[in-house]
Amino acid sequence: VLRRFYEHLAPNLQRKLIYIPILVISFGLFGVSIYGAIQLDYKFDLEDLYPDGSSVQKFASTNNRYFATETSLFPTEVYTGDIDYTDINIQEQMTGLFDTESGLLISNKYYAENTVNSWYTDFRQHANMTNISRSINPDSYYTYLSQFLLSDEGLSYNNDLIFDINDKGETVLIFTRTRFALKIGKTTDNRIDAMNSIRSTTDASGLSNTFAFGGQFTVFERDASVKNEAVLILSAALFTVFAVTLFLIGSFRASLVALLGPALSVIDMLGMMYYFDIDLNTISVICLALSVGITMDFSSHITIGYVNSSGSRHERVCGSLGDLGPALTHAGISTFLCTGVLVFSRTYVFKIFFKMFMLIIVFGMFHGLVFVPIVLNLIGPTDYFKQEETLEMQEDKLVVKFIENRKETEIN
Repeated sequence: VLRRFYEHLAPNLQRKLIYIPILVISFGLFGVSIYGAIQLDYKFDLEDLYPDGSSVQKFASTNNRYFATETSLFPTEVYTGDIDYTDINIQEQMTGLFDTESGLLISNKYYAENTVNSWYTDFRQHANMTNISRSINPDSYYTYLSQFLLSDEGLSYNNDLIFDINDKGETVLIFTRTRFALKIGKTTDNRIDAMNSIRSTTDASGLSNTFAFGGQFTVFERDASVKNEAVLILSAALFTVFAVTLFLIGSFRASLVALLGPALSVIDMLGMMYYFDIDLNTISVICLALSVGITMDFSSHITIGYVNSSGSRHERVCGSLGDLGPALTHAGISTFLCTGVLVFSRTYVFKIFFKMFMLIIVFGMFHGLVFVPIVLNLIGPTDYFKQEETLEMQEDKLVVKFIENRKETEIN
């Protein structure tokens, strides 16, 4: 039945009345998908992993609806490394960063007011350095510091200062920590911007071996890298399948036509993710990477069937669709049936896999079995086996060469 279907479909796809509207729809969908892909934003919350209807999911939903605020406080620290803390320039830079009235840290737009807990500012107050332009005498620095750490206000900072013995046998500071909090909104872009902003603030201080870090920064780093990683992964995947297809087919033009299938499918999937409210995150990016190989199957098989056929473009397209269309349709349907059971899942990961694989199958089959044959009929290569006799001669040569190699192997 499918073979007869494709035998009727192939000639009709080559009629202007049919293929022009299909091309218009395809490129229109491509344009709409480009817009949707641009609007995509990374979003992944641990709450998404809670099964629907579970107690923890109900708690999270209720908390977010009635008790959550628009911003959250994220504990953060600034670490200073092995520098000469007695140096006048270093003291000025430390003051410029940590001063509680005009310092760079409290001037950051994401700094949560009255949350800084800095040993350095309290140390300066203990040493009566109330004027920010004044610095502690380098020769007396560690004497004042020892007195401060033994005082009531300095005892709380003992765990924030690390000492070691230098080459001269002197006890010196090698690492310090200053604690504060960042006030950050809920959006991913806001969190990434806050992380980059506080890092820029510490860099602006001029202090070497100094950096800011918070417990959530690992998550923010992941969020910041997903978009770039997605572009890199998809580009590498498309280049790889193109190189393999070019090696197997041997025709640059035919390989480019085959590449149109997965390339357009990926773009269309990205766009539909925006319109169908599928978040861009690690899970969906994995599905996108898988989609390149799956959608390439449809396009590459049709293209290989076209190249290995003889006759005009029209005859080759008809032959390729008639021979391979049914098998590829069976592959698409079987994949749909295997992944379709995920529609009943209550788990976020499985639901995303179901939605993404439905898009993969729909766009993969459309571009591979409809769009690519149309393009092959319009611009497909014609320098392969123009006549049936040429194809048969080439096949005979391959058979003879195989038999000769077999005989040589048996003799040896």
